[in-house]
Amino acid sequence: MTSPARVPLALLTLGIAAFLAACGPSREPAGAVEAASPGTPGHPVDVTTIAVEDRDVPMAVQATGAFVADEVSDVAPESAGIVASTPVNVGDRVAAGDVVARLSTADATLRLEQARAGLLQAEAMAAQARERYNLARATAARYEALVATGDVSRTLQEQAATEAATTRQGVATAEAAIADARSRVALAQKALDDTTIRAPFDGFITERPAAVGEHVSTSSTVATVMKLDPIRLRLQVPELEASRLRVGQAVRATVEALDNQQFEGRVTAINPALDPATRATIVEATIANPRGAIRSGMFATAQVDLGTTERGLFVPGEAVVDDPNTNSFRVFTVSDTTARLRIVQPAARSNGQVRILSGISAGDQVVVSGLEELFDGAAVRPVSR
Repeated sequence: MTSPARVPLALLTLGIAAFLAACGPSREPAGAVEAASPGTPGHPVDVTTIAVEDRDVPMAVQATGAFVADEVSDVAPESAGIVASTPVNVGDRVAAGDVVARLSTADATLRLEQARAGLLQAEAMAAQARERYNLARATAARYEALVATGDVSRTLQEQAATEAATTRQGVATAEAAIADARSRVALAQKALDDTTIRAPFDGFITERPAAVGEHVSTSSTVATVMKLDPIRLRLQVPELEASRLRVGQAVRATVEALDNQQFEGRVTAINPALDPATRATIVEATIANPRGAIRSGMFATAQVDLGTTERGLFVPGEAVVDDPNTNSFRVFTVSDTTARLRIVQPAARSNGQVRILSGISAGDQVVVSGLEELFDGAAVRPVSR
């Protein structure tokens, strides 16, 4: 028989338990939480899509390489001497004929003055020889007339004729001496001119090893001039692609160091031999560089236009996602109201468009906004752009 005193205690315990259950937090079914997640059928992601563009593009060979100077000259003096001045510094832009160094002119000036004095002396001696010849010729002519009248013997007439011939030879010798003296003046003048050392072509000073007071010889380099306009791009092209290239084909080079600026030129030389180590051939393109923006040694990627076209697929750049975790590129396409992840192989990027080599087809709708909330199979609400 139950004790009457224990019944109220049991009822009190049940009442407290019911009260705590009523006051506790409510729990929704797990299915309700999943339905509220973005990308699920109950909560589709709003995305903007655009159709994959299919168009003709020029066929090209892609290659990498570096720029080299069109010409490089280690400028040396044509005569030995002491450096008097160096009016240029490394980095200066010079035109053909600009002075890059001057040598002392003291010795050359003295030799020129000596040569000019020799010329004056030779000219004076030649003048005297002509006077003697003119006198002897006149005497011989007069004696020839007197022989006919019997006033002068034939012997005297022959002596006068011999004297005229001898003095004529003296004139020839004196004139030869003048020619020799003039050549000596010219050589001395050239030696003086050679003390001024000039740039052989338009370019930039890349080295200036000579200093004022230094003795230099004809084998010494006083400055190095590098011609950068035009500039040559030396490309390494794989042997399978090299056979498709020809001199004269258009080249478009992109220089990353210049904010991906593009420069245009043409193929000017193709090395007929392959590098045995890389199995690549060297192809040179000449590119205009009037402002000198491109420097020797800069790296570039280039496309050589083959003169034909092929079909290419293009999508906006914002549609392509670079996934560093998998080292892959991906896009999302939309089929009805479902997003599908596609691994793609992108090619060159230009004007905000990316060419896709594989992974999608022409006409596919690719997502260009709302990508951060997408996954493969996500529900979407697409809006075409």
